[in-house]
Formats: sequence, C-alpha cells, structure tokens
Amino acid sequence: MMHTWSKKLSLALAATFLAWGSSSVPSNALKIEDPAHIQWIYLAGRSIPDSLYSAAADKGKVVRVCRVRHRKDFEVGYLQGGFCQIGGDGMSRPYSEYEVLVFAKKTGWQEAKRRQLPANVEDISAGTRGGNALYLCRIHYEDSIAVGTIDGEGYCIAGYKTGELKSDEFDVLVRQ
Repeated sequence: MMHTWSKKLSLALAATFLAWGSSSVPSNALKIEDPAHIQWIYLAGRSIPDSLYSAAADKGKVVRVCRVRHRKDFEVGYLQGGFCQIGGDGMSRPYSEYEVLVFAKKTGWQEAKRRQLPANVEDISAGTRGGNALYLCRIHYEDSIAVGTIDGEGYCIAGYKTGELKSDEFDVLVRQ
C-alpha cells in the first residue's frame, strides 16, 4: 500500500514538473500583449501570427526580426528556416534560441546613405547593452531583405545565407 502511494506521488510530481518545464520560458521573455512601443518575446520554434511586426518593405512579404544573447550583448538579425540569422565576423551565424520583435509601434523605416543616421533613429537596446545604443537596420539585397544592426563605423551588418552583408546604404528604424 505504501509503495502504491509513493508511486502515485512520484507520478504526480513528475507530471507537475513536466508541465511546468514545458510551459516555462526564460526570465527575459515577455507575454504577447499590446504595448505602447516595442516588445520582444521568446518564440523559438513556434509560429508567429502574421499580424505581428514585419520588417518587410512590401506588405505582401514577411521579414521577422529576432535577437539573441551573444556573450553579454544582444545581437539582432532575421528569421530564416526556423533560425535567427545574425551577421558577424564575415559570416552568418544561425541561432535556434531567440526572441522575436512582435511590436514596434510609433516606428518606421528611413533611408540612411553613406552611414548618416537620422536624428530620430530608434535605440532598441532597452538597457541590454550596458548603455550602448543598438540600432536596427535592413539591407535590400537580391530581391530580399536582411536585417541587422549598425556597427561602430556606421555600417549595417547583417547575416545573409552563409555570409555577411555590410553596407553603407540601408534603411534604419526610426521613431515617428
């Protein structure tokens, strides 16, 4: 009798632990709700409703913006084939664990030529880079869009297929 009771308790605890583990998300993940400005959520491997944020220039296309924690900083890229593609060190690095930009209200895209950023460029760091600003950019290349960030020299750096794009002509996310 004691054996049956402990077995039932073990099964109940295991079921609770499994349910808790499958529904838990990282502490930096946010729930989908309607924010006033910008919101990222942890969505690795899950489908994203079409109504949420897209960096595409054309309304008929969808380009999802994602970010990953790399070392102590966040790096930004775009979703492709279930991975967050991040540019750096001359290559594109795919990450399977990432957050997705689901809302970017009161923002838009503005062209930046010759590495000149507009005054209303949007800082998307939200305290993630130790006070260093983080700017989202997109490069139009081969009938597609690659999303990345502005490096210290003012170039847009984005992963693309197995390589990296670096351009001084790009669009940058701005406050409207």
